[in-house]
Amino acid sequence: MTRPSAAKSARADKTEAASMAETVVAATSAEQARTEPAGSGDDDDDDGSKTKDGSSRTSTDLSDKPSGITAATTTTSALPRAHFAAAKAAAQSEVSKADAVGVIDSSTTPGTEAPPPEEDAFWEAARQDDVDTVRNFVETKGMRPEQADAGGNTALHWATRTRPLRVLRYLVEEQCANVNILSANYEATPLFWAISQGNLDAITYLIDKGANLALRDSSGNTPLHAAVHAVSIPVVIFVACAQLVALGGSVDVGDGGGVTPLMWATYQNKAEIVELLIRIGANVNAQDNNGKTPLHYALMIGNGRIVDTLLAKGADPKLKDFGTTDAYGVQIGSASGSGLSPQDAATIYGFLADFNKQIESAKDMRVIEDPGYMLFGRSLRKDIGGSVVPTLGIWLALLAASLYPWFVGVPLSVVILGAMHYTVLKFIARSRSPLQLQGLPYMSVIFQSSALFILFTWVTRVLPVTTRGSIDGHDIPTHKIMNVVMMWAFGSCMYFFYMALFSNPGYIQRNEELLSAEPVVRKLAASNTLDFDHFCRTCLNARPLRSKHCRVCNRCVARFDHHCPWTHNCVGLHNHRHFMLFLLFLCPGICFYIALVSSYMGSIFVVYDPIPGQPCFLSNHACGMFQSDAWTMVTSIWIGVNCIWATFLLIAQLVQVMQGNTTNEAQTGYSRVAPHADRDGKQCGHRHGHRKGGLVTKTARGLRKLILGLGGSVASGDRTMTTSVVAQPEVDAEPSPGTQMVPGQISRSSTASSGDLLPQNQRDGQHSFAMRNIGYASLRSAEAAGAKGGNPYSFGAVDNCLGFWTSEAEGKLAGTDWLRVMELSELAPYQPPPAPQIEPLSDSAHVSLNVAA
Repeated sequence: MTRPSAAKSARADKTEAASMAETVVAATSAEQARTEPAGSGDDDDDDGSKTKDGSSRTSTDLSDKPSGITAATTTTSALPRAHFAAAKAAAQSEVSKADAVGVIDSSTTPGTEAPPPEEDAFWEAARQDDVDTVRNFVETKGMRPEQADAGGNTALHWATRTRPLRVLRYLVEEQCANVNILSANYEATPLFWAISQGNLDAITYLIDKGANLALRDSSGNTPLHAAVHAVSIPVVIFVACAQLVALGGSVDVGDGGGVTPLMWATYQNKAEIVELLIRIGANVNAQDNNGKTPLHYALMIGNGRIVDTLLAKGADPKLKDFGTTDAYGVQIGSASGSGLSPQDAATIYGFLADFNKQIESAKDMRVIEDPGYMLFGRSLRKDIGGSVVPTLGIWLALLAASLYPWFVGVPLSVVILGAMHYTVLKFIARSRSPLQLQGLPYMSVIFQSSALFILFTWVTRVLPVTTRGSIDGHDIPTHKIMNVVMMWAFGSCMYFFYMALFSNPGYIQRNEELLSAEPVVRKLAASNTLDFDHFCRTCLNARPLRSKHCRVCNRCVARFDHHCPWTHNCVGLHNHRHFMLFLLFLCPGICFYIALVSSYMGSIFVVYDPIPGQPCFLSNHACGMFQSDAWTMVTSIWIGVNCIWATFLLIAQLVQVMQGNTTNEAQTGYSRVAPHADRDGKQCGHRHGHRKGGLVTKTARGLRKLILGLGGSVASGDRTMTTSVVAQPEVDAEPSPGTQMVPGQISRSSTASSGDLLPQNQRDGQHSFAMRNIGYASLRSAEAAGAKGGNPYSFGAVDNCLGFWTSEAEGKLAGTDWLRVMELSELAPYQPPPAPQIEPLSDSAHVSLNVAA
């Protein structure tokens, strides 16, 4: 029989051989990447392919390690490729031998290893949150809370891994355990352990009990570094907030190598965390000890989305590092010490053209967002120019159509409208993006100028004739009542239009700094709802039920319906009824106007008299109408065309009111309370509807792009991915007590193992605590995955209409405050589903079951 020590030795040999193989493979990959010409590589990395998080890549990956940092494998990169092959084969042979020894040992000597010490049960009980066992060990067997296992970890460290924290509370509150005790191997406090597992309950508890947020692990990682490594967005928000409150300063504190949390998030390809850190004040031009900036790291992993984000936020593509080494350990920079800038790196690695396009795109975006000169608190270009140009354009187009024959006037009007639109896109919006166009008063002014011309025509031409009663001694019908109705409809329409335009749609308070959001963050963390469904990373505030962040207004809106370009405002809680009344008066008002124009034209109609050299090409009656009053005819046709979209919009809004939903919910579903299900009934983890890409759908999408958001937008700049955190399965997240923590494998997007990533994150050949826990935190939906679809806010057409038109003063949702309600359970009519009633089995059933068994 093989002795236990022999088995352990065989396993050690196997581990060492495997490590050697990984080193050789990594070195081979580095050598191949260095010798391949720029632009070569996998097909998936060419032509701007997608990364793991769905973002486009700038180019092929530059390296398996950060630029400017020499890792263990880079020293062998100068060896010939044949040497790599020989070394790799030898290493694989050693691994096979070690595997064979392990198989023999496990098959021929079962159960021969020495049993674990009894004390291991103490740390195992702490890990399992078994407070009774822990209490027994402490109070009867003399175990101390600060006593470490073979891996150097105390019971307090293990107790941070599971809920509901019974052991943690017992050790801290009854045994007065030190919440800042360090583990032997990585000098990590229990707070680091809680962060690595995404255990917000433990994090909150430890901070409340005095956990020192200024302490670092053996590699200089701060708690915020640990949160970034844990890939947990809620934990990043909470820890960043707590760290700023406790210590002040910024979120740019570097680790032992000067690498900031933003640099780590960039290198680990975590675009969501990158955007969050920038929003809360991270410096996009910070430099580590080697002079690398976040943009250097973004180029290393080739994530186009992160590169675009950094450039848009002001990252300097010409900021040089300190001239150390490149991604392969080769010395760079001149003798004077000038280093490599991101733009230089793009030149060396062969994708300068693509990188320059991204730089120019970022510059263009900054130019687009720049309001320019201000006049009376308004942007001269965007606000005033965006109002004057469409007013002149509509007037000239209507005038041209009325002055010339229709076969000349109509094409000329189309050209004028096209020139107007081009001018707005080129010189005012400076972008073809529908989002930028909706940010201008452009389409709202088109409606307002059209209404002005209609009012002018009605007052100066239609009203005198339809109320006079005679023309040239001939009696004509009068329509005084219809004119009164027309005046009332027009006045009411414009009143509710301006109410929808100028009123607050239900904006939720925006916090400019993370410190202001600290109470909200703590409240959401306490209720286990600190995720992007309940917290807006742009407004840094809670997101009530049915609210959404509008990209155009850059604000969260309560009970968000859509952003309407015609009213140049969001439609939400406080102005939705104004918007509905605007449409309800608009459509009948247009009908009354067209009826009055018809009577007016009949009263002034003259028989068509052809003009030599000016053919009409229409019927004599139509030609006579245009010859009688072309301006009134043209404005009537124009307003009649606009009545079409208004009618469809009104019908859609009325149907949604009766259904008890909003435009946003009709298009995106009720994912916060009931995630989408696909056709097979399985929950999908994203937020789109499963629509066929047929001819009708493609045509509709093309028309939507053509008219650039004619009916408004529900697009959100703050994606609503849910990011609550739980531990991964036992095999991945819970190493047994007495053993050293083994890091989870970093994703392919990180391009390197934690050992090769940064030398400063190693101690005595071991990885830092923060780095060894990458991958243990995972993301899940904030709501029950099995929730069924359907509208949870609908209680029948009558009740839905009653609640809408009375501002929730009546109906089953009466008294609901949509500015504060966060969950369905807070709504008055909500009742949790009843627990299933299980009837006890009869004696005969028991007999039947026993027989069947």
